[in-house]
Amino acid sequence: MQADYGSQAMPDKDIRWTLPHEVLPLLGLLGLIILFFWRYLFFRPTPLIYPVSDLGTDLPREIWPLARFIADTWRQSGRIPLWRPYLLSGAPLAGHPVAPILYPPHWLVLVLPISLALNLDAVLHLWWAAAGAFLFLHREEQLRQEAAFVGALVFGLSPPWMAHLSGGHWPMMAAIAWLPWAWLAARQLESKVWKKNALLLGIALAAQAMNHGAILIMTGLWLGTFEVGRILLCRSQRKGVVMAGWLLAIFVAASLAAGQLLPLFEILPLSSRSGLTLTEAGFAGLTPPMLLGIFLPPELQFPEWYLFPGVGVLLLASLGLRDASSGSRRWAWMILLSISLALIFSVPSIVEVFAGVPMLSMLRIPSRWWIFGLLGLAVLVAHGVEGWLAGRVSGIMSIGALPIALAAFYLLLGLLALVWNTTIPFETLLPAALAVLFLTLILFTPARMRLYALLALLLLEGYLAMGELIRPENEAHIREEAASMQGRLAAGGDEARVFAPYGGYSMAALAHLGWRAADGYDPLHFSYYGEVLNQAIGCDYPGYVVGVPATRASAEAARRCDSLVLDDEILWVLDVRYLLLPEDGGGEGLAPLSWMDGLRWFRPERGSAGRAFSVPGGLQVSAQTCASELAKLDLQKQAIVEAPLPSTSDFRAFRIERLEGGPDHETFRVHAVSSGLFVRSETWAPGWGVDVDGVRREVLRVNCALQGVWLNPGEHRLRFFYAPASFQIGLAISALTALVLLGIGAWKSIGRWRFLRLARDGGAS
Repeated sequence: MQADYGSQAMPDKDIRWTLPHEVLPLLGLLGLIILFFWRYLFFRPTPLIYPVSDLGTDLPREIWPLARFIADTWRQSGRIPLWRPYLLSGAPLAGHPVAPILYPPHWLVLVLPISLALNLDAVLHLWWAAAGAFLFLHREEQLRQEAAFVGALVFGLSPPWMAHLSGGHWPMMAAIAWLPWAWLAARQLESKVWKKNALLLGIALAAQAMNHGAILIMTGLWLGTFEVGRILLCRSQRKGVVMAGWLLAIFVAASLAAGQLLPLFEILPLSSRSGLTLTEAGFAGLTPPMLLGIFLPPELQFPEWYLFPGVGVLLLASLGLRDASSGSRRWAWMILLSISLALIFSVPSIVEVFAGVPMLSMLRIPSRWWIFGLLGLAVLVAHGVEGWLAGRVSGIMSIGALPIALAAFYLLLGLLALVWNTTIPFETLLPAALAVLFLTLILFTPARMRLYALLALLLLEGYLAMGELIRPENEAHIREEAASMQGRLAAGGDEARVFAPYGGYSMAALAHLGWRAADGYDPLHFSYYGEVLNQAIGCDYPGYVVGVPATRASAEAARRCDSLVLDDEILWVLDVRYLLLPEDGGGEGLAPLSWMDGLRWFRPERGSAGRAFSVPGGLQVSAQTCASELAKLDLQKQAIVEAPLPSTSDFRAFRIERLEGGPDHETFRVHAVSSGLFVRSETWAPGWGVDVDGVRREVLRVNCALQGVWLNPGEHRLRFFYAPASFQIGLAISALTALVLLGIGAWKSIGRWRFLRLARDGGAS
């Protein structure tokens, strides 16, 4: 049943792509979100978005260093890098699932100061999420603009989004911003403009693919299940059109995101994700006691467990649920299903049932299914506001049992908190006060004041939640930490490689200095490099960890490997020049340098290999035993290789001169008196090539994880370069697809402009 709009007429389905009547609400949403984040946009110097809690954030670990590195490389060379040498002895950017170098909105870092660019990136994506929700609610749910505006606002400024920003989850937030757009396009595939909606759906899915692959898979599963059900259960005569629309959308998404997907498919089988178990994928999944966090803000502000959408959102959603004629009950099922999926991997028996499902483990952290429940709540809120503004709620008897019960629940918890000193790890007093305010607003506010009072109260609650989750932090602390590191160490420059198996410095400080690290924090790293680095500290922790070595990001691994057994041979080939260890972590072969916050900097007395070195030959071993075999060899005299090499009877070390280098390339001049193996201390990966005196040669995988090439006697010029064919092919496909879509858009715009001009001229005559 269609809602009562009074004198406001809904636009016809065939002309819903005309936006003039919707521009003002969209601009209003943008203005409110900018106002919300004003201190992150208009203060100088621009602060970064940091968490209020001490749980840490990916911002200094991943986002800021990546942005700084890309911006510096762009300004120096005019190119976006495909390889980042500053962590894990080098790691790919091309195809990395949370390093969205091909997503144009993130290119703000190329032209703006990094802090401002990152903040503006976040604000624009929150607005984009709200804009998509508004259009979905107004066009597809057929709600009046006022109700759609409120629903869009609570979705765009949802407290869980603030929690994820506090966690530094910029790529995930960019992917989530396209969720309502994908839903809008999929629901309109039955309309006469199905081709436009299919293109929009394809663009939305491609944007998710370029930002966060897990969110793409979740969206595809959710929407795909809904569409299959609609095709099978509904009697629509346009089932063929819906299927054709999905095929077109998938083709557009795959083509537009090819530059991201093709290199991802190349590196994924070699990564740590390939062996991820379903139990490991269930990290940070919800348990039943955590469901109370849906109704109350938790004191532990861990982003993955922050579910609370706001008291006003829950009360208004319960108000929308009471109206069975609105069709909103299906959204309640969506919310319940989101909760169930977020809980499912906390049940061992269920994990065993799904253990054999391919790719399911790629959906790590099942609590993220709750993001779809937040969209369902926004829809219910809009339906509740629709009925309230239409006058269907006029007193305590008409409000329904569920909102009253929910308000009573908050009041009871608030009274208990005042009377008894409870130990519940949730905030109760503020939610109780807000419940009273919202209930009073719903029951007693005059009709002409309702919308403005509601917006004011929702913004107040949202602003209070934001203040509990994020805070401004000046970028100067990164520079101060970098200066402290540089002052404590004897040398620097872009050849300084550090190693901190237990952490202790931020990757942001390292990136600020332009230094490199043997360790790092990366959710998708090469498994063979992780094995080598674990071997370097004598740690045999077997599970999946987002840090390398495992002790870098896992408390369990740190407990299991609390006594380091450093392998100076491996540290030598990895060109480790500085180690940051616990106070009692030093030992033989290490020269102490300085103290740093309970940790101590050391320098290996044996030195480091430098950017490259040479050995007479290599021992061929299997990939399964490669890391363990490293500990048995003198790596200054022999290497491990994957294929047989010629023998050298009278080897003499090469004279090696590094000529120049950049993120994606490095050039050496080598004088080889005898034949031998040239080893470059950079992580091996598909896509690396080498020209030896202008002749293309294969880059060998040496010592399980490094690069090498066999050289005969003579003077040689070696140029290593990173140019994955998968990326080049994918980029060409993506660029061609983008040009075609832009051409279609331009053609349609010109056609519409001509039609409007003819209509105007005809009317004038």
